[in-house]
Amino acid sequence: MTESLRNQITMAEAMLRDTEDRIGKFRGLGEQLASVVGRGEAAGGKVVAEWSSGALTTLEYDPTVMRMASVDLAAATKEAVSAAIRDHGARTRDALTKAGVEPGRAATPEQLRERLAEVRRQFTSAGRQAADGIDDANRRLSR
Repeated sequence: MTESLRNQITMAEAMLRDTEDRIGKFRGLGEQLASVVGRGEAAGGKVVAEWSSGALTTLEYDPTVMRMASVDLAAATKEAVSAAIRDHGARTRDALTKAGVEPGRAATPEQLRERLAEVRRQFTSAGRQAADGIDDANRRLSR
């Protein structure tokens, strides 16, 4: 019985450490991700766009592009913005990877809650087994 109890405690401790590690990886990540800026260029660098936090934050035109046909300028603008969005995505994935969070494999808050609930169940079960064992030993000693 004590070996089973030790195994349960060891498993619960391992689950808690893993969950704590996962939670630790998320600390400060929101602020870091909010500062990610994607940059894109078109028309030989004469149209520059920056994308951050789900929005276009910068759109710059070299004065010479004003001589372009409006259709060409619109196409260059779309190209620069699209490139900025792609760059933002790549930089976000890089930031997640550097933080030790694998994009697409990170646990959701609900999954973390479930893991913590499982650890709680294991510790509760182990505690009850320990209490039962102590009660049993006390009964034997009082005979």
